[in-house]
Amino acid sequence: MNGPPEEGSADRPDGGGAGADLSHRFRAEAEAELLEITAWYEGERAGLGWAFFDAVRAAVVRATEAPSACARVPVRAPCTVRWTPVRRFPYRLVFLHEADEVVVLAIAHHRRHPRYWLDRA
Repeated sequence: MNGPPEEGSADRPDGGGAGADLSHRFRAEAEAELLEITAWYEGERAGLGWAFFDAVRAAVVRATEAPSACARVPVRAPCTVRWTPVRRFPYRLVFLHEADEVVVLAIAHHRRHPRYWLDRA
């Protein structure tokens, strides 16, 4: 892996959203999680990090195209918190569904403390 894609690149999960209905952005903590997890998978097997990255990108597209179709997380927050699976991997994309954008709060592992990201909402 040659490092993370350049900001604004179509190879970044927050830079490509072609066909997405809502805009989206990653909180700094969520982007750090994405880069850390991607690097870990790439270290386990060449190409697996990029597969994870692509799976996150697909989850972002699902979240921006149909946020209401994603599972709602029962928490108290000023906006609706939802999640969608990162397919093929034991992670969820946790996001806020605001009026005109999706804000990614976390790339959360299924076995990690379930609401460690709550203070990001």
